[in-house]
Amino acid sequence: MNSGKILSAFACACASAQAFAASFLFTGSSDGDLSNYQNYYALSSDNSNDVYSMAIYLYPMDYDGDMKANCPEPSGGIVGKYEAATSLPGAGDTIYLHAYRFAEVSGDTVTWNDTVFVPYPVSIKNSLTANQLLIRGGSPTIYLGDSAASESEFSLNLTNLKAGYTHTNILVADGARQTKFSINVSGDIAVRGGNNNYRFGSASAFIDSISANRVIDEGNMILFAKRFAVGSGGFKITATGTLTVNVDDALFACTGDSALISVEGTFEKSANAITFDFSNVSVFEGISGTYNLISAGKLVGFDTSDAHNDISSETFDSIAAMLGEGASLAWNGNTLQLTIVPEPAAAAALFGALAAAIAAARRRR
Repeated sequence: MNSGKILSAFACACASAQAFAASFLFTGSSDGDLSNYQNYYALSSDNSNDVYSMAIYLYPMDYDGDMKANCPEPSGGIVGKYEAATSLPGAGDTIYLHAYRFAEVSGDTVTWNDTVFVPYPVSIKNSLTANQLLIRGGSPTIYLGDSAASESEFSLNLTNLKAGYTHTNILVADGARQTKFSINVSGDIAVRGGNNNYRFGSASAFIDSISANRVIDEGNMILFAKRFAVGSGGFKITATGTLTVNVDDALFACTGDSALISVEGTFEKSANAITFDFSNVSVFEGISGTYNLISAGKLVGFDTSDAHNDISSETFDSIAAMLGEGASLAWNGNTLQLTIVPEPAAAAALFGALAAAIAAARRRR
């Protein structure tokens, strides 16, 4: 039996029931860029058929033994061979962000070395398309975009984006040349682990749009997104999940059929209240209007008789602090609407300015 190194990656990622063309384990061994193939091991003989895999077993291309009996991880997961990648993952491929272990093999003896962790933070400097991005291990921060990028718009295009039991930040890189950022997921966005934060964007750089067919929130999801669109698969916040939505001036375009969070299917939540933070909204005198925060095809677990039943007290504190006592929150069918009415002094000033403008127009005639 040949000797060599074995690689075992710890995985608690949600691998799809479908077998994919190939899988890639990110090592960050070159420059930490997910859009650089030199940072990956390519996996073959892959049987990624577990919905929520507990382990990945990997061994080198020249090793033909059955390593399951010698692997310290639980049985199950993915068994495959690895070698240095020669190309980037493509639209049919899975990317794993996990810690891993090497082992020395001598005959039937397998000796495991220490765990190797992905060197976070990492980046996706240029737009990337893959089947799945599955994250487990460490506290990953992923920066989108780069100052030297040739493109003007950045897009991360995936079938599934899933992270489990690890604080995860997906942020726009400082100084990125790209001026528009989108995360487009045709399948699921799923975050798991009730004590872990999953942050998309930041106060200094909102992500322009995030979309998915289905969202499963079992962690603490924190959104800095100008639009969050969910398809027919629906949006489910479980008993361990929370949702905090940070709002910026994109709010003022959320009128008519447009909403900050739009769910084509069912929006379902547990007893946990949803929080909106308006501290990033620009306030100007005379501001008024009705704006849609949530719009859903169907609501489950909501009591629309009073917005205080579903929306946190921190939300109402934020509304009062930023928008004044003239702002209110209420359900209109399956749409949560924020209505802003100018306070009396501001309304009087606005009316006075309007009257003066009309008078001036009449004099010019």
